Amino acid sequence: MKKLLFVFTALMLFACSSSDDNSNTSQNPISINPPDWIQGTWSNSQITFKITSNDIYENDNSLRKYLETFLKQNGGEANADESKNTDFYQVNYYYSSGIGGDGSGGSSSYTFYKMSPTVINCQGRGGTTYSLLVKKQ
Repeated sequence: MKKLLFVFTALMLFACSSSDDNSNTSQNPISINPPDWIQGTWSNSQITFKITSNDIYENDNSLRKYLETFLKQNGGEANADESKNTDFYQVNYYYSSGIGGDGSGGSSSYTFYKMSPTVINCQGRGGTTYSLLVKKQ
C-alpha cells in the first residue's frame, strides 16, 4: 500500500510540474538563415538592407520582429521558407491570424541575386515588385 501511495504521489508531482506555456513564438519559431555571402549592409539612395545570420532588416525594420509581433498580437501562425545557393537567396514568409478563425494574413518574399561580390539585385518585398542594385558597405 505504501508503494502504491509513493508511485501515485510521484506521478502527481511530475504531472503538475510541466509548463503550460503555449506562446506562439515557442510553437512557431521563425527561422531565417541567410547565407554568408549576403550578410552585411547593402544600400543605395532609396533603401538599405542589413542582413545578419538570422534576420533581414529593411530600412531598420526587422522581418523576424515583424512576424513575431504579428503572432503576439493576432495568434495564428507565421513561418518562413528559404531557398539559397552561392548566388541566389530567397525567403518566402507567410502569416495567418488566429483572431476569429477568419484566416486573414498574408505572404510576401525577398529575393536576392548576387551580381558581383559588391552588388546584389533585390526583388519583391511587401507585395511590391522592384529591382534595385545595392552596393555592400
